[in-house]
Amino acid sequence: MIGPALLVPAMDQHYRPARAAATPLMLDQMSVPALCAISLARKLRAGYMGPAYRVRRSDTLEQDIGFAGDLVDTLALLAFVGAGTGTVVRGYDQGLFGCDLWQTNIAKQPIVVSAGALVITTGAGAAGKPTMNLTAGRSLERPDACGLTGAPALTMAGRFRYASGAGIPIMLRVGAAGFASIATKLFGLAVNDAVAGQMSITVDTHGPRLNLTHAFTDSAYYVARAAAGAGNGTFRLRSYGVDRAFVAQAGNGTLPMTMTDQFTMIGGGNGSGAAFYRDVSGDCNAFTLFNADLAGSDLTVLETELAVHR
Repeated sequence: MIGPALLVPAMDQHYRPARAAATPLMLDQMSVPALCAISLARKLRAGYMGPAYRVRRSDTLEQDIGFAGDLVDTLALLAFVGAGTGTVVRGYDQGLFGCDLWQTNIAKQPIVVSAGALVITTGAGAAGKPTMNLTAGRSLERPDACGLTGAPALTMAGRFRYASGAGIPIMLRVGAAGFASIATKLFGLAVNDAVAGQMSITVDTHGPRLNLTHAFTDSAYYVARAAAGAGNGTFRLRSYGVDRAFVAQAGNGTLPMTMTDQFTMIGGGNGSGAAFYRDVSGDCNAFTLFNADLAGSDLTVLETELAVHR
């Protein structure tokens, strides 16, 4: 004898396990909009519908590289580049202001694919994330300071690895006439191998240089901050969520660049190895710039994102 059929309520017939809510992307969690936010690895804002960057392959053809979910579509990148070399023509700003960084000089375009292989983060603590090689003066830049003028409050941050170099190889920098005083200023997050194992922040064409008394670490992420109206000696640098001490040093002399120019730059050097700003051997895959001295939850969100880029 067949028993009564088991009746399932209509609502249960269409039951599907609930998906865990996705973690909001970095810029969606922050109360301060980014002036510039570029990532070679991840999407930073849910409402951003553009590509991550534009790549050029060995036969000079170019293509925008977008996202697969919240990650940069590396399969599309490798399929387009093939067995050759892929270099970044333009890094697209994922924020609200369109502050892209670019490089028109092919010889100075950062490398994201080398001989058909994806360039990834390496070194202590690295998780093999997509990145761009900045060796030999390669850079992305723009000819302004993304709207920063005068003596602005700012936070500049990035995830990068420093491999080798000479002089003061710069990884991230933004500059404009009038920064921190009437004199032209340079605000740069730099590796200083003139004093082994230290970092430096250069805030003036003639010093003082502020050296971080903390050993540089492979695949590190750093956050440099300054309050509005700040003068020399008031900049702060954090690495791995810890504020680091500075030691002021004497001025550094004249720079081999026109400091009256405004610029925002990832990588660089002067391409010739001349004194002071040298070319760098290393990589970078995240850059953000804010017109604010970030603190509290905003700073925590930023540093958490940079850690993921490793």
